[in-house]
Amino acid sequence: MRRSVAKRLAGPSVQELTGLVLLRMPRMNLLPDVLRVLDHSLSLKGRALAFQGNTRLLGDLPELDSMAVLAFIEGLESHFGVTFRDDSITSDSFATVDSVCALVQSAIDEQGT
Repeated sequence: MRRSVAKRLAGPSVQELTGLVLLRMPRMNLLPDVLRVLDHSLSLKGRALAFQGNTRLLGDLPELDSMAVLAFIEGLESHFGVTFRDDSITSDSFATVDSVCALVQSAIDEQGT
């Protein structure tokens, strides 16, 4: 009986708490940070900050050429502390701001950052 009382007084284990935190942790609103990284990576001088989630990027944003995509990827990896798998990076990943946010969220979910 003593162990039972002690366990209740001690509260949940770290493992139990960790599980609760992960289950209740809301998905991040990545949009503002993704836009800041985009703006900085492409030297857009604040233009990207007005973009919306459905703003088309690849093919519609002249500054987003192949070299700029690499700079943008590096900026995202550095800012969010993730590494993108090669097979996760496709042209569809950079079609819109929302698709970039989904790419980042997927990497965060996979890597637990």
